[in-house]
Amino acid sequence: MLKIPDPLTPADVLAARANLPELALARANELFAATWQCSHVRLLELVPDSPESLERLLAHALCTSPHAELDAADWLPNTCFRSVDRQALLQLQEQALDDIHEADGRDNPLLVAALQALDCNKARQIHAIERHGQARGPAQPWSLGVDQQLFWVDGDSFYYLAIHHES
Repeated sequence: MLKIPDPLTPADVLAARANLPELALARANELFAATWQCSHVRLLELVPDSPESLERLLAHALCTSPHAELDAADWLPNTCFRSVDRQALLQLQEQALDDIHEADGRDNPLLVAALQALDCNKARQIHAIERHGQARGPAQPWSLGVDQQLFWVDGDSFYYLAIHHES
């Protein structure tokens, strides 16, 4: 069963990035939907093939997105990970579904089904990625817009859900 270390820091995740080529996964599902302009929804599920550190799973989620504009080393040090309740996850799940349904004819039925299948009641150790205090510089993978990012565990599965609003 996966466990999020306490405390988990952005520096831990950046350090784990060096070991990504060695990451062995039993299952990896990454779903993405462009919504409007450059806005999008991304859901990632990772199930390690053998015991794995959460730092490496989170590093994979944050450092391998083909859609990220900035390198994680440029924005992750300006963030912190804050524990949030299930209500925050339910709200982000609803927002993601709303954004996809409001997209300009770019509905993604696979992502919609995956979002609807998430069992938020089983989610444990839910964390938001947020700007750290008075940090200067970017605190997300894009130079423009607003991000909402959550990660959590459910048994042996690691999840990452991000919504990016360009405007």
